[in-house]
Amino acid sequence: MTTFGVIERLKAFTQIVRLNITGSPKELANRLNISESTFYEIMDLCKDLGMEVRYNRQRRCYESVNKKYLLFELDEEEIKNKWSNE
Repeated sequence: MTTFGVIERLKAFTQIVRLNITGSPKELANRLNISESTFYEIMDLCKDLGMEVRYNRQRRCYESVNKKYLLFELDEEEIKNKWSNE
């Protein structure tokens, strides 16, 4: 997976968690168009970046434990152009 693929999935995951519309792990993996194992890798990455997420069985969704969310402000074209020149 490319760096931008990871970033896009992290952005989508963060937004879906923030809105409390994740569903089960399998449903969320399907929504993100990834395997369940990749989903758990994204969960680990979020934790490494300070976003602690847990599954709420009663609400059937993931939620932020510490109310921290990942914010991304990237100019994708600018970054692609910079990296493609290296």
